[in-house]
Amino acid sequence: MSTQTNKALASRYYQELLNGGDLSFIDHYMAADFIFTNPTHPHPYCGQEFKQLVGMLHAAFPDIHFVVERLVAEDDVVVGRWTATGTHTGTALNTLQGDIPALGYPFSICGMSWLRIEAGKFVESRVLEDTLGLLQQLGFPGCLEAPVDSPTPGDRSSPPTTSVSPFAWS
Repeated sequence: MSTQTNKALASRYYQELLNGGDLSFIDHYMAADFIFTNPTHPHPYCGQEFKQLVGMLHAAFPDIHFVVERLVAEDDVVVGRWTATGTHTGTALNTLQGDIPALGYPFSICGMSWLRIEAGKFVESRVLEDTLGLLQQLGFPGCLEAPVDSPTPGDRSSPPTTSVSPFAWS
């Protein structure tokens, strides 16, 4: 497929699936061996797992909206730079560190998606996003704590250790 055709399909991915929450998009446009990865998630999502992830995000953030600032395509890859916004007014957001209850906090984060398309179907999505920024904006307690062992100002003998742990969606 041409890069223009792939970019058009990637635009639909953001509009119909991520903004619109149309889970049938997954059935029509994701290959049987489709895989979604994000470094802050403990494992890749495939098939039904990916559908559940998208469903969970829309349940937690009913007004979630992605604005794609740039799409760049080469061969079978489309890279998108985006900003996602929303308000946590729905269900709890499931994370490995526990569920974050909906407290009505808004969020705005930036990210990039690397989408690989073969024969008109998505086969891979790799995402990098500001997960820590999202958790901080939602008021997740562990993300707001100050460094535990802050050095004296000007002391560069050792870096500070923090109480912030890595987080991932469950």
